[in-house]
Amino acid sequence: MKIKILALITAMLMFSMVFAGCGEEENTATPDEAISDTATADEAVTSVSATTAPSTSATQPTGAQTQKTTTAPGTTQPTTQKPVQDNIPEDTIGSGNINPNLYGIIDLVVQEMNELAIRTISLDYSKLSIKVGESAQLKISYNPENAVPKTCKVSSGNKCVQASIDDDTVTVTGKSAGTALITVTSYNGATAYCNVTVTKSEEEKPAVITDDTVLPHAKVCTRANADRWRAAVDEYCSGEGMEKNGSLSGETVTVSTSSYTADGSFNSYKEQILSDAAAQIDAYTDKKYTEYSYNCALEQNGSEFTISVTLYKTEA
Repeated sequence: MKIKILALITAMLMFSMVFAGCGEEENTATPDEAISDTATADEAVTSVSATTAPSTSATQPTGAQTQKTTTAPGTTQPTTQKPVQDNIPEDTIGSGNINPNLYGIIDLVVQEMNELAIRTISLDYSKLSIKVGESAQLKISYNPENAVPKTCKVSSGNKCVQASIDDDTVTVTGKSAGTALITVTSYNGATAYCNVTVTKSEEEKPAVITDDTVLPHAKVCTRANADRWRAAVDEYCSGEGMEKNGSLSGETVTVSTSSYTADGSFNSYKEQILSDAAAQIDAYTDKKYTEYSYNCALEQNGSEFTISVTLYKTEA
């Protein structure tokens, strides 16, 4: 449809140029056909009558003549008259050489443009609910469907909703909780509305962490977990028949959480700590001694923890 309108406008310009050029056409009449610029439409140029002898006298041009004319013996000069343009109604010509159909073409173009103008617009939703951070789209419908141009703008009545437009699609995004009136306006004033309500996103419930939940090293090696690991080593020593004594000095067994840097769970770390501690304790004990006393302590160095077991052997 845009191409059709452009073609009509181009035709208008071509018509006006053609008729303007016709008004400036050069006079190519021969001397025998020349007519006076001052002659009226009803005046005729009188020809010179034929004579038997050639004329030797020159006459000055009159108001109805443009130059002296000479005729050969036995010939007559044709009569030349300025045509009367009575085939074009005078009331259709404003001034100069203007195409009398030009104004009709303009009227047709204006009429067609008016028929293609947007009369009404609408959105596929009049109410919409979204959550903070979510986006939704609204589709614009035009009446008539072939309206030209389909140009609109969009605005939001509240900062809680951000709105943008691309062709016939409006995108709304929830920025914060609240309600906003979205207004779409065409280039010629047609409007459509949508009420958008934004609600807070449901807070995610923290995952339940168990002794088997795999966590990054920094999260699994906490003070609380280190105390529990120390208690597990303490229990192991008691299970081996050792008596706890907090003032012992002797052989020392140490296990550090810095030895385990991979992601893991409380139980996976516990198994490694007990395995390493048991291997060292077994290396210090032998069958010559029947009783062992121990003390289990916990030391912290930054984010790392060291479990120390002091062993004392009593001879039988």
